[in-house]
Amino acid sequence: MKVRASDAVPINEFKARASKYTEEFARGRDPIVVTHNGRAAFVALSPSAFDALCERIDFMRAVASGLADAATGEVIDDDDLDAFLDDDSATAERHSAAG
Repeated sequence: MKVRASDAVPINEFKARASKYTEEFARGRDPIVVTHNGRAAFVALSPSAFDALCERIDFMRAVASGLADAATGEVIDDDDLDAFLDDDSATAERHSAAG
């Protein structure tokens, strides 16, 4: 998803053609930068593009958190992880059998 200069639209044009842009976003149109007085005011994009962007941000935050943990030594070894996952799976199985 790359935004080009040709994707910049003055706010008056955006308002006049909002319905057209809505239809284009539904068909997968790339985001557009809406300008006001020649400066970027906001970016308009489809809900699916917004969701994908949020998922990327969440993933990058998780990676950064994991790297920070690794840098400070806040890690567990493979055997401890296996034991934790086995215990967690057993607990989940007990709860589903009881329910």
